[in-house]
Amino acid sequence: MSPIEDGRSDFRDRVDKQPNPNWPPLPLTHIANALVAADIAKSDFVDLVDCKVFESADIKLRGCVEAINDRRALEKLASIEQSDGRNARYFVEATMIRAKRVLRFEGAEKPDLAEITEAIKDYEDTLKGAEPFASAVGGAKIGSFFMSNAKSFLATAKFLMRRIRDHVPYSSGDKMMLSNAGSGWMVEGSPPRLLRDYNQLVDAYNRGARI
Repeated sequence: MSPIEDGRSDFRDRVDKQPNPNWPPLPLTHIANALVAADIAKSDFVDLVDCKVFESADIKLRGCVEAINDRRALEKLASIEQSDGRNARYFVEATMIRAKRVLRFEGAEKPDLAEITEAIKDYEDTLKGAEPFASAVGGAKIGSFFMSNAKSFLATAKFLMRRIRDHVPYSSGDKMMLSNAGSGWMVEGSPPRLLRDYNQLVDAYNRGARI
């Protein structure tokens, strides 16, 4: 096995398992080889070092990679706005960025209601900005499939926000479904439902949003 394959294998084993505080930090060479295998740019590798990921690579690496992906998404959005203005593509990209923010806040171990409310408002305002491009005749247009999924995600996010705000308990039937990983998404206003709606939005985005 090559050094890169060895590093990738060790790294994958750590990521796929629950973090264990008794694990020693991954060797620097293994993490570097794993990043090479993942085709991460050198500049981003420096960012990972700045995050001090090597202190506990198995726990912190994902968060650092997420931060890099978030930065890239914002840079892409700024580039679109600078070159083409707030067009259809701008609102599609902005929708995905703000949907991810909603998902992150509502899925937190200790949800912050103020942060959730602000994130949902930003997301809803973005959808309102996208509406004219969904009904446009000719030129760039946002497809109905993408918009439908974006609105479903918003509805679930609002439902979950109200559940958190008003301390609405789950029924016994809801709890039963939530205890089963395969049926939790059927409970309205639940984190599994929000994640399922987000994944469907990502699928709609990956199909091109018909722009």
